[in-house]
Amino acid sequence: MRLVDDALELIPGGEIFAPAENEYRIFLMAPFNTGQNDERLLIGTRLKGFFLYDGKTTEPFPTEADELLIKNRATHGIGLSPGEFAFGMQRGGLVVIDRRGKIKYTFDKSAGLQDDNVKYIFEDKGKNLWLALNKGVSRLEYGSPFFLYDERNALPGMVMAVSRHQGDLYVGTTEGLFVLPSGSKTFHPAAGINSDCSGDGGQVNYYQQVQRRCIMYNFRNSGG
Repeated sequence: MRLVDDALELIPGGEIFAPAENEYRIFLMAPFNTGQNDERLLIGTRLKGFFLYDGKTTEPFPTEADELLIKNRATHGIGLSPGEFAFGMQRGGLVVIDRRGKIKYTFDKSAGLQDDNVKYIFEDKGKNLWLALNKGVSRLEYGSPFFLYDERNALPGMVMAVSRHQGDLYVGTTEGLFVLPSGSKTFHPAAGINSDCSGDGGQVNYYQQVQRRCIMYNFRNSGG
């Protein structure tokens, strides 16, 4: 709807969001803004996913977060200054996607939130996110260049080496080599590394990407 002469009128193409069954109930409207004179809006619905609206027509915009938001009941969403989008959920905390619809981050109690029920999101001038929760308020230092990973992310041992390879974060610790896949919040043992090198008390002292391959050195052995 839009306000014209103190009255609300249906916008062109807006009839899709007004069915009686309310499956298209909107929880987000934010500029999509790709930086190329893009005036489209990203519209988020509770049960039917996302749509892009150009002022006349709408088109579906599938994202990796669709199933997560429907399952955990989306509550509120905003566009972020870096050109991303953040969505709160009743049961799943907070999820952030980029303009391609890819999940960048998820934040919940395991990441330090007081509660998984996020009712409202506000971004301040410092790019911090303030989350109104069912139990209190949390501030997420989203604009910070630093990230904290520890046992809450299933990362054991003392960190000895860190490297990013093809979007994934590899960490060598006193307990072996572990990987955090892009978009995930939980580490797991790196595939293809046998117990003589890692995962059985093998300390990884060095891990570095060289062109398209990675070099690893550990206390017991070295490998590539």
